[in-house]
Amino acid sequence: MTKEYDFPVATHSYFRALNINEERALFLNSSTYLPRFKYPKKLDVQVLEPRILETKTGSSERQSLECAVISAKLQTEDKWLSDFRNINQEMFGLPNKLYAIDILSRMSEPKNSAEQVYYKEIIDLLGDIKLSAEQLGPDKTIFDLYRGYFNNYRKQINRKERDIIKAINNELLASGLLDNGWTLQTKNDGSHARTYHHTKKIKIGENYNPRKILAVDRIVAHEIYGHALRGPRESLIESEGFALVIEQLTGSKFKFRRAYRYLAASLGWGIFGKPMNFREVFEIIWRLMVISSGYNEKQAKEHAFGECYRVFRGGRPDIAGAVYLKDIVYFDANIKVWDFLSANKLNYKEFVDIIEGRSTITL
Repeated sequence: MTKEYDFPVATHSYFRALNINEERALFLNSSTYLPRFKYPKKLDVQVLEPRILETKTGSSERQSLECAVISAKLQTEDKWLSDFRNINQEMFGLPNKLYAIDILSRMSEPKNSAEQVYYKEIIDLLGDIKLSAEQLGPDKTIFDLYRGYFNNYRKQINRKERDIIKAINNELLASGLLDNGWTLQTKNDGSHARTYHHTKKIKIGENYNPRKILAVDRIVAHEIYGHALRGPRESLIESEGFALVIEQLTGSKFKFRRAYRYLAASLGWGIFGKPMNFREVFEIIWRLMVISSGYNEKQAKEHAFGECYRVFRGGRPDIAGAVYLKDIVYFDANIKVWDFLSANKLNYKEFVDIIEGRSTITL
Protein backbone atom coordinates (compact mmCIF):
# COMPACT_ATOMS: atom_id res chain seq x y z
CA MET A 1 0.00 0.00 0.00
CA THR A 2 1.18 3.52 -0.76
CA LYS A 3 2.72 5.24 2.25
CA GLU A 4 0.71 8.19 3.59
CA TYR A 5 2.62 11.46 3.88
CA ASP A 6 1.73 14.67 5.66
CA PHE A 7 2.34 16.58 2.42
CA PRO A 8 1.02 16.10 -1.13
CA VAL A 9 3.07 13.83 -3.40
CA ALA A 10 1.06 14.19 -6.62
CA THR A 11 2.85 16.59 -8.96
CA HIS A 12 -0.31 18.30 -10.16
CA SER A 13 -1.18 19.35 -6.60
CA TYR A 14 1.76 21.78 -6.84
CA PHE A 15 0.69 23.07 -10.26
CA ARG A 16 -2.50 24.98 -9.37
CA ALA A 17 -2.05 28.51 -10.67
CA LEU A 18 -3.08 31.28 -8.30
CA ASN A 19 -3.63 33.89 -11.01
CA ILE A 20 -5.52 31.94 -13.66
CA ASN A 21 -8.45 34.35 -13.89
CA GLU A 22 -6.22 37.39 -14.32
CA GLU A 23 -4.05 35.64 -16.91
CA ARG A 24 -7.11 34.41 -18.81
CA ALA A 25 -8.42 37.96 -19.12
CA LEU A 26 -5.06 39.34 -20.27
CA PHE A 27 -4.60 36.53 -22.76
CA LEU A 28 -8.07 36.67 -24.31
CA ASN A 29 -7.87 40.44 -24.72
CA SER A 30 -4.60 40.24 -26.67
CA SER A 31 -3.40 38.53 -29.83
CA THR A 32 0.21 38.18 -28.63
CA TYR A 33 0.23 37.93 -24.82
CA LEU A 34 1.55 34.70 -23.30
CA PRO A 35 0.39 33.75 -19.77
CA ARG A 36 2.81 33.59 -16.86
CA PHE A 37 1.27 31.54 -14.10
CA LYS A 38 2.07 32.03 -10.43
CA TYR A 39 2.04 28.99 -8.17
CA PRO A 40 1.67 28.42 -4.40
CA LYS A 41 4.73 28.84 -2.17
CA LYS A 42 4.98 25.08 -1.84
CA LEU A 43 6.27 24.92 -5.45
CA ASP A 44 9.71 25.86 -4.20
CA VAL A 45 12.99 23.93 -4.24
CA GLN A 46 13.62 24.65 -0.54
CA VAL A 47 10.22 23.20 0.37
CA LEU A 48 10.32 20.21 -1.98
CA GLU A 49 13.83 18.83 -1.49
CA PRO A 50 13.33 17.85 2.19
CA ARG A 51 10.07 16.16 1.19
CA ILE A 52 11.88 14.16 -1.48
CA LEU A 53 14.22 12.76 1.17
CA GLU A 54 11.22 11.30 3.02
CA THR A 55 10.17 9.24 0.00
CA LYS A 56 11.59 5.93 -1.12
CA THR A 57 14.31 5.90 -3.78
CA GLY A 58 12.82 4.87 -7.12
CA SER A 59 9.23 5.32 -5.96
CA SER A 60 6.54 7.09 -7.96
CA GLU A 61 6.16 9.55 -5.08
CA ARG A 62 9.81 10.55 -5.32
CA GLN A 63 9.60 10.92 -9.08
CA SER A 64 6.52 13.13 -8.76
CA LEU A 65 8.28 15.44 -6.33
CA GLU A 66 11.42 15.49 -8.50
CA CYS A 67 9.22 16.63 -11.37
CA ALA A 68 7.88 19.42 -9.17
CA VAL A 69 11.45 20.51 -8.30
CA ILE A 70 12.37 20.71 -11.97
CA SER A 71 9.20 22.69 -12.62
CA ALA A 72 10.11 25.14 -9.86
CA LYS A 73 13.53 25.67 -11.45
CA LEU A 74 12.04 25.99 -14.93
CA GLN A 75 9.87 28.93 -13.84
CA THR A 76 12.95 31.16 -13.74
CA GLU A 77 15.56 29.30 -15.82
CA ASP A 78 14.89 28.11 -19.38
CA LYS A 79 17.82 25.66 -19.21
CA TRP A 80 15.64 23.20 -17.25
CA LEU A 81 13.37 22.57 -20.24
CA SER A 82 15.06 19.33 -21.37
CA ASP A 83 14.97 17.92 -17.81
CA PHE A 84 11.29 18.80 -17.52
CA ARG A 85 10.50 17.10 -20.82
CA ASN A 86 12.57 14.03 -19.93
CA ILE A 87 10.86 13.43 -16.58
CA ASN A 88 7.43 13.95 -18.16
CA GLN A 89 8.26 11.29 -20.74
CA GLU A 90 9.42 8.91 -17.99
CA MET A 91 6.26 9.46 -15.94
CA PHE A 92 3.58 9.50 -18.63
CA GLY A 93 5.06 8.25 -21.91
CA LEU A 94 4.68 10.17 -25.15
CA PRO A 95 1.61 11.21 -27.14
CA ASN A 96 0.68 8.80 -29.92
CA LYS A 97 0.87 10.54 -33.30
CA LEU A 98 -1.82 8.28 -34.79
CA TYR A 99 -4.20 9.21 -31.98
CA ALA A 100 -3.53 12.91 -32.51
CA ILE A 101 -4.13 12.60 -36.25
CA ASP A 102 -7.37 10.69 -35.62
CA ILE A 103 -8.64 13.39 -33.26
CA LEU A 104 -7.77 16.12 -35.75
CA SER A 105 -9.37 14.24 -38.62
CA ARG A 106 -12.65 13.60 -36.81
CA MET A 107 -12.96 17.06 -35.30
CA SER A 108 -11.87 19.30 -38.14
CA GLU A 109 -14.26 18.21 -40.89
CA PRO A 110 -16.20 21.38 -41.83
CA LYS A 111 -19.97 21.23 -42.27
CA ASN A 112 -20.51 24.63 -43.92
CA SER A 113 -18.67 27.50 -45.58
CA ALA A 114 -18.04 29.34 -42.29
CA GLU A 115 -16.38 26.25 -40.81
CA GLN A 116 -14.41 25.79 -44.02
CA VAL A 117 -12.63 29.07 -43.22
CA TYR A 118 -11.64 27.80 -39.76
CA TYR A 119 -10.57 24.48 -41.27
CA LYS A 120 -8.24 26.20 -43.75
CA GLU A 121 -6.75 28.26 -40.92
CA ILE A 122 -6.11 25.07 -38.91
CA ILE A 123 -4.35 23.45 -41.85
CA ASP A 124 -2.24 26.58 -42.37
CA LEU A 125 -1.24 26.55 -38.71
CA LEU A 126 -0.43 22.83 -38.70
CA GLY A 127 1.62 22.75 -41.86
CA ASP A 128 1.92 19.70 -44.10
CA ILE A 129 0.02 16.96 -42.23
CA LYS A 130 -1.99 14.21 -43.88
CA LEU A 131 -5.25 13.75 -41.98
CA SER A 132 -6.92 10.35 -41.88
CA ALA A 133 -9.28 8.82 -39.31
CA GLU A 134 -8.31 5.47 -37.77
CA GLN A 135 -10.82 3.14 -36.12
CA LEU A 136 -10.17 4.16 -32.53
CA GLY A 137 -12.63 2.98 -29.93
CA PRO A 138 -15.44 0.43 -30.23
CA ASP A 139 -17.59 -0.26 -33.24
CA LYS A 140 -21.34 0.37 -32.91
CA THR A 141 -22.19 -3.24 -31.99
CA ILE A 142 -19.70 -3.34 -29.11
CA PHE A 143 -20.70 0.11 -27.85
CA ASP A 144 -24.39 -0.77 -27.91
CA LEU A 145 -23.69 -4.04 -26.06
CA TYR A 146 -22.02 -2.32 -23.10
CA ARG A 147 -24.43 0.61 -23.17
CA GLY A 148 -27.24 -1.90 -22.76
CA TYR A 149 -25.43 -3.50 -19.81
CA PHE A 150 -24.93 -0.13 -18.12
CA ASN A 151 -28.50 1.03 -18.64
CA ASN A 152 -29.74 -2.27 -17.26
CA TYR A 153 -27.49 -2.01 -14.21
CA ARG A 154 -28.13 1.63 -13.39
CA LYS A 155 -31.17 2.31 -11.24
CA GLN A 156 -34.03 4.19 -12.87
CA ILE A 157 -33.73 7.74 -11.57
CA ASN A 158 -34.20 11.23 -12.99
CA ARG A 159 -31.28 11.57 -15.37
CA LYS A 160 -32.42 15.02 -16.48
CA GLU A 161 -31.57 16.77 -13.23
CA ARG A 162 -29.80 20.03 -14.09
CA ASP A 163 -28.45 20.74 -10.58
CA ILE A 164 -25.32 18.62 -10.24
CA ILE A 165 -25.38 18.57 -6.43
CA LYS A 166 -28.93 17.19 -6.43
CA ALA A 167 -27.98 14.74 -9.21
CA ILE A 168 -25.03 13.31 -7.24
CA ASN A 169 -27.12 12.95 -4.09
CA ASN A 170 -29.86 11.20 -6.06
CA GLU A 171 -27.35 8.75 -7.50
CA LEU A 172 -25.66 8.13 -4.14
CA LEU A 173 -29.05 7.03 -2.84
CA ALA A 174 -30.02 4.96 -5.90
CA SER A 175 -26.66 3.17 -6.09
CA GLY A 176 -26.68 2.14 -2.44
CA LEU A 177 -23.55 4.15 -1.65
CA LEU A 178 -25.44 6.43 0.73
CA ASP A 179 -26.41 3.42 2.86
CA ASN A 180 -22.75 2.39 2.80
CA GLY A 181 -21.57 5.64 4.39
CA TRP A 182 -20.80 7.74 1.32
CA THR A 183 -21.60 11.47 1.39
CA LEU A 184 -21.31 14.52 -0.84
CA GLN A 185 -19.28 17.45 0.44
CA THR A 186 -19.50 20.86 -1.19
CA LYS A 187 -16.71 23.43 -1.22
CA ASN A 188 -16.98 27.19 -1.52
CA ASP A 189 -15.50 27.35 -5.00
CA GLY A 190 -16.05 26.13 -8.55
CA SER A 191 -13.95 22.95 -8.38
CA HIS A 192 -14.87 19.84 -10.36
CA ALA A 193 -16.13 16.65 -8.71
CA ARG A 194 -13.56 14.31 -7.18
CA THR A 195 -13.94 10.98 -5.38
CA TYR A 196 -12.06 10.25 -2.14
CA HIS A 197 -12.22 6.58 -1.26
CA HIS A 198 -10.50 6.75 2.13
CA THR A 199 -13.14 9.15 3.51
CA LYS A 200 -16.05 7.88 1.39
CA LYS A 201 -16.71 11.35 0.04
CA ILE A 202 -17.37 12.96 -3.29
CA LYS A 203 -16.34 16.62 -3.18
CA ILE A 204 -17.48 19.35 -5.55
CA GLY A 205 -17.49 23.13 -5.66
CA GLU A 206 -20.92 24.63 -5.03
CA ASN A 207 -20.29 27.09 -7.87
CA TYR A 208 -19.47 24.37 -10.40
CA ASN A 209 -22.19 24.47 -13.03
CA PRO A 210 -21.92 22.21 -16.11
CA ARG A 211 -23.26 23.78 -19.28
CA LYS A 212 -25.59 20.93 -20.32
CA ILE A 213 -27.83 18.35 -18.64
CA LEU A 214 -25.95 15.64 -20.53
CA ALA A 215 -22.70 16.88 -18.96
CA VAL A 216 -24.26 16.61 -15.49
CA ASP A 217 -25.19 13.00 -16.20
CA ARG A 218 -21.70 12.17 -17.50
CA ILE A 219 -20.02 13.60 -14.41
CA VAL A 220 -22.39 11.81 -12.01
CA ALA A 221 -21.87 8.47 -13.78
CA HIS A 222 -18.09 8.99 -13.88
CA GLU A 223 -17.78 9.57 -10.13
CA ILE A 224 -20.41 7.09 -8.88
CA TYR A 225 -19.96 4.12 -11.23
CA GLY A 226 -16.49 4.83 -12.57
CA HIS A 227 -14.82 5.48 -9.20
CA ALA A 228 -16.84 5.27 -5.96
CA LEU A 229 -18.43 1.84 -6.47
CA ARG A 230 -15.23 0.32 -7.89
CA GLY A 231 -13.02 1.31 -4.99
CA PRO A 232 -9.42 2.48 -5.36
CA ARG A 233 -7.41 1.08 -8.27
CA GLU A 234 -3.68 0.46 -8.38
CA SER A 235 -3.37 1.97 -11.85
CA LEU A 236 -4.39 5.46 -12.92
CA ILE A 237 -4.73 4.02 -16.43
CA GLU A 238 -7.29 1.41 -15.39
CA SER A 239 -9.09 3.77 -13.02
CA GLU A 240 -9.56 6.71 -15.37
CA GLY A 241 -9.77 4.67 -18.56
CA PHE A 242 -12.80 2.78 -17.28
CA ALA A 243 -14.41 5.85 -15.66
CA LEU A 244 -14.32 7.50 -19.08
CA VAL A 245 -15.97 4.42 -20.60
CA ILE A 246 -18.80 4.88 -18.09
CA GLU A 247 -19.07 8.53 -19.15
CA GLN A 248 -19.30 7.51 -22.78
CA LEU A 249 -22.00 4.93 -22.08
CA THR A 250 -24.36 7.69 -20.94
CA GLY A 251 -24.51 8.84 -24.57
CA SER A 252 -26.29 7.29 -27.52
CA LYS A 253 -23.08 6.69 -29.50
CA PHE A 254 -19.33 6.57 -28.92
CA LYS A 255 -17.65 9.95 -28.62
CA PHE A 256 -14.11 10.78 -27.61
CA ARG A 257 -13.59 12.14 -24.09
CA ARG A 258 -10.59 14.29 -23.03
CA ALA A 259 -9.58 14.51 -26.69
CA TYR A 260 -8.92 18.26 -26.76
CA ARG A 261 -6.45 17.94 -23.91
CA TYR A 262 -4.73 15.01 -25.56
CA LEU A 263 -4.40 16.96 -28.78
CA ALA A 264 -3.26 20.13 -26.98
CA ALA A 265 -0.51 18.18 -25.19
CA SER A 266 0.48 16.49 -28.46
CA LEU A 267 0.73 19.78 -30.32
CA GLY A 268 2.63 21.48 -27.52
CA TRP A 269 5.03 18.56 -27.19
CA GLY A 270 5.82 18.63 -30.89
CA ILE A 271 4.36 15.34 -32.06
CA PHE A 272 4.11 16.75 -35.58
CA GLY A 273 7.76 17.77 -35.60
CA LYS A 274 7.75 21.26 -34.12
CA PRO A 275 6.99 22.01 -30.45
CA MET A 276 4.51 24.83 -29.85
CA ASN A 277 3.96 27.39 -27.12
CA PHE A 278 0.65 28.15 -25.38
CA ARG A 279 -0.56 30.66 -27.97
CA GLU A 280 0.26 28.41 -30.94
CA VAL A 281 -1.65 25.48 -29.45
CA PHE A 282 -4.56 27.73 -28.47
CA GLU A 283 -5.02 29.05 -32.02
CA ILE A 284 -5.59 25.50 -33.28
CA ILE A 285 -7.72 24.22 -30.39
CA TRP A 286 -10.28 27.04 -30.35
CA ARG A 287 -10.89 26.71 -34.10
CA LEU A 288 -11.44 22.97 -33.68
CA MET A 289 -13.95 23.68 -30.92
CA VAL A 290 -15.96 25.96 -33.20
CA ILE A 291 -16.14 23.22 -35.83
CA SER A 292 -16.60 20.20 -33.57
CA SER A 293 -18.40 21.38 -30.43
CA GLY A 294 -20.76 24.04 -31.75
CA TYR A 295 -19.30 26.85 -29.67
CA ASN A 296 -19.26 30.39 -30.99
CA GLU A 297 -15.84 32.01 -31.27
CA LYS A 298 -15.97 33.67 -27.83
CA GLN A 299 -17.03 30.46 -26.07
CA ALA A 300 -14.45 28.42 -27.97
CA LYS A 301 -11.63 30.72 -26.96
CA GLU A 302 -12.64 30.62 -23.29
CA HIS A 303 -12.78 26.81 -23.28
CA ALA A 304 -9.57 26.47 -25.32
CA PHE A 305 -7.73 28.61 -22.78
CA GLY A 306 -8.75 26.11 -20.08
CA GLU A 307 -7.55 23.13 -22.10
CA CYS A 308 -4.22 24.80 -22.83
CA TYR A 309 -3.82 25.73 -19.17
CA ARG A 310 -4.22 22.05 -18.25
CA VAL A 311 -1.30 20.99 -20.43
CA PHE A 312 1.02 23.94 -19.75
CA ARG A 313 0.48 24.06 -15.95
CA GLY A 314 3.76 23.51 -14.19
CA GLY A 315 5.58 24.09 -17.46
CA ARG A 316 6.05 27.40 -19.22
CA PRO A 317 3.43 28.85 -21.60
CA ASP A 318 6.06 31.02 -23.26
CA ILE A 319 8.38 28.10 -24.10
CA ALA A 320 7.51 25.78 -26.98
CA GLY A 321 7.40 22.19 -25.75
CA ALA A 322 7.26 22.99 -22.01
CA VAL A 323 4.11 20.95 -21.41
CA TYR A 324 2.95 18.70 -18.57
CA LEU A 325 1.91 15.38 -20.10
CA LYS A 326 -0.33 13.99 -17.34
CA ASP A 327 -3.50 14.58 -19.36
CA ILE A 328 -2.47 12.27 -22.20
CA VAL A 329 -2.95 9.34 -19.81
CA TYR A 330 -6.74 9.66 -19.75
CA PHE A 331 -7.43 9.51 -23.49
CA ASP A 332 -4.80 6.82 -24.02
CA ALA A 333 -6.20 4.73 -21.17
CA ASN A 334 -9.76 5.10 -22.45
CA ILE A 335 -8.81 3.73 -25.88
CA LYS A 336 -6.92 0.84 -24.26
CA VAL A 337 -9.90 -0.08 -22.05
CA TRP A 338 -12.17 -0.07 -25.10
CA ASP A 339 -9.67 -2.32 -26.88
CA PHE A 340 -9.90 -4.70 -23.90
CA LEU A 341 -13.71 -4.61 -23.82
CA SER A 342 -13.90 -5.15 -27.58
CA ALA A 343 -11.44 -8.07 -27.58
CA ASN A 344 -13.01 -9.86 -24.59
CA LYS A 345 -16.73 -9.17 -25.18
CA LEU A 346 -17.77 -9.56 -21.54
CA ASN A 347 -21.15 -10.83 -20.44
CA TYR A 348 -23.39 -8.77 -18.16
CA LYS A 349 -22.13 -10.31 -14.90
CA GLU A 350 -18.49 -9.79 -15.88
CA PHE A 351 -19.18 -6.15 -16.69
CA VAL A 352 -20.93 -5.60 -13.35
CA ASP A 353 -17.99 -7.23 -11.57
CA ILE A 354 -15.77 -4.47 -13.01
CA ILE A 355 -18.15 -1.69 -11.94
CA GLU A 356 -18.39 -3.09 -8.41
CA GLY A 357 -14.64 -3.61 -8.10
CA ARG A 358 -14.50 -7.41 -8.09
CA SER A 359 -12.61 -7.59 -11.39
CA THR A 360 -9.55 -5.83 -12.71
CA ILE A 361 -9.06 -4.78 -16.31
CA THR A 362 -5.84 -6.21 -17.71
CA LEU A 363 -4.22 -3.74 -20.09
